[in-house]
Amino acid sequence: MRLKFLPRIAGDIIVTGFAGLEENNTFTIYPNPANSVVVLNVQPDAIVRIYSTSGTLVYEAIGETTIDVSNFEAGIYQITVLQNETTSTQKLSVQ
Repeated sequence: MRLKFLPRIAGDIIVTGFAGLEENNTFTIYPNPANSVVVLNVQPDAIVRIYSTSGTLVYEAIGETTIDVSNFEAGIYQITVLQNETTSTQKLSVQ
């Protein structure tokens, strides 16, 4: 007797999780949400960039650990940090 294996239809497959995937957050932000100053724990040579939700670069610095966000408009921002040849991204809420 020979068995014949038929290809599965994509609709038959339900993904319930991703084993082995983990967030690559190599820095922390506090306080978050913020209204005046944000503190980051980054290395001295880390490149820090903050983008608005429209994708506009609103801040860029190297090795900054304290960022004044008091002049930022209220909203959600994306902080991207490049350090140790790794790029990590987190969201920041400014009130």
